[in-house]
Amino acid sequence: MNKYTDFIYKYKKLLFVFLILYTIFSVFGILKLQLNTDFALFSTNDSVYERRITDLEETFGTLNQIILLVEHDEFNDAIFSDLYDIQRSLENVDNVTQIQGVAPETIMVAGAPMNSTDVSSAQLLNYFSSFQQFSPLIEVDGVYYSSFTIFIGDDFNQVEIREIEDILAQYDYNNYISGDTYNQSKITDYIIKILLILPPLALLTILLVFRWQMGAFKPTLLSVLPAGIGSLWTLGIVGWLGNEVSMLTAVVPIFIIVIGSADGLHFMSHFQDSKIEGLDNKEALNKTLKIVGIPMIVTTLTSMAGFLSLLSMSTSSVIDLAIFSALGILLAGVATWYVLPLVLSNNICFTF
Repeated sequence: MNKYTDFIYKYKKLLFVFLILYTIFSVFGILKLQLNTDFALFSTNDSVYERRITDLEETFGTLNQIILLVEHDEFNDAIFSDLYDIQRSLENVDNVTQIQGVAPETIMVAGAPMNSTDVSSAQLLNYFSSFQQFSPLIEVDGVYYSSFTIFIGDDFNQVEIREIEDILAQYDYNNYISGDTYNQSKITDYIIKILLILPPLALLTILLVFRWQMGAFKPTLLSVLPAGIGSLWTLGIVGWLGNEVSMLTAVVPIFIIVIGSADGLHFMSHFQDSKIEGLDNKEALNKTLKIVGIPMIVTTLTSMAGFLSLLSMSTSSVIDLAIFSALGILLAGVATWYVLPLVLSNNICFTF
């Protein structure tokens, strides 16, 4: 360990420059991250059912649609007028090709087409009752549900989805939306929220717990620093390699922070003990690495092995989770050996 600490002290300026440059490189990699919201990620590879769906789509094509359900307590002329306005507004949304809903412009009454706004709500109820289970207007336990089937083009995206949500927000009705395109858009929002909210919350929680354990803020901060850097490096590599982040792999930074911070805690705890004994930083680093160096390697390798065991599963998203998590824990372990001795070699003043 003496040779390693001598190396750190001898080349610490160069090592600091490399650390900064590689971290900046990783940040640019994160900016290149792409999100994958395909539901096929959660199915097993080479599934017979997946092949059947692919064959059906090749034969009959794909039919992109969104199902919208509007809930209302009664059905009268005023409510139908709102439903009529909703359907007309939805038809004006870009990349919406057609809408089949409860408020068409014309309906057949006594064998003749009539403007639906000229028909009373009672007549409309009678008209829709003839459709039975295929009716766009149904009543369940005294509550009415009006449905709209929205057929969309290939260029339909989140902009149009937000436009639909804005249209519905103008009316005081509960509504429910489903469909693969809509669900994938929502998954995109969830992935972004997971990446932006959960890792910082995990860091904050660990900081509070470690602060209570260690009794000082600076050592606590350094305890979680390698795990945070390991997460950043991992996402950077994922971005530069062109891999996509899914709902499963979005939680990888949390695994890295929670599992990787354990080595940082052990390192800083023993470093604290060495400083209390009166050793200078270099001597304290030597003693700490002699005590926790091999155990940190073992815990890193065993944690990696646990995640890599998931490679036995024949699901693409789980395989990505296994590889990215194992890589992140490895990088968090490397950061513990690299970043902490490098930072502590600068005789930072601590309160122990």
